[in-house]
Amino acid sequence: MTMSGYGVIHVSTSACVHFVGSDDVDSSIFTTVSELKRLGISYAYLNYSHGMAAIDIVNDIGKQLHLEYWPYGGGPVPPLVPFLDDLCQLSQRVNGVALVIDSADLMFKEAQNDAFNLIEAFLIQFEDWFNKKKPCHLCFQVERNDLVREAFCKQPTA
Repeated sequence: MTMSGYGVIHVSTSACVHFVGSDDVDSSIFTTVSELKRLGISYAYLNYSHGMAAIDIVNDIGKQLHLEYWPYGGGPVPPLVPFLDDLCQLSQRVNGVALVIDSADLMFKEAQNDAFNLIEAFLIQFEDWFNKKKPCHLCFQVERNDLVREAFCKQPTA
């Protein structure tokens, strides 16, 4: 089992956070996304853009996955808390989940705290998926990649 690219995101594994370089992506990404659909694994794709805040990121993902508490914000609770709860609840409704953040290099450059908080929240809820033997992956596409965007934006699932 290779750890490069997106080749294992349909598998339940403790290797759940991925940093993918452009050299790790080729046209097989379309087969991978087809496999996610076939297996009933939901996914969300976000192309990080200049100035996005954590609430923008989780709101975009929450919208794509049709999460219960979306939209986030507007209350005393930080947006990652209800997002975390939503991901745990999602594990009861779908066969797996993959979150893909494109242009992650820009995110880590200008929003490091948000990136690390997202990773931490993701890892907190990961155990729930892992115990159910359901795939759960957070993928950071380090450099923007049009193949990744095209594959994941073709027909989003939830």
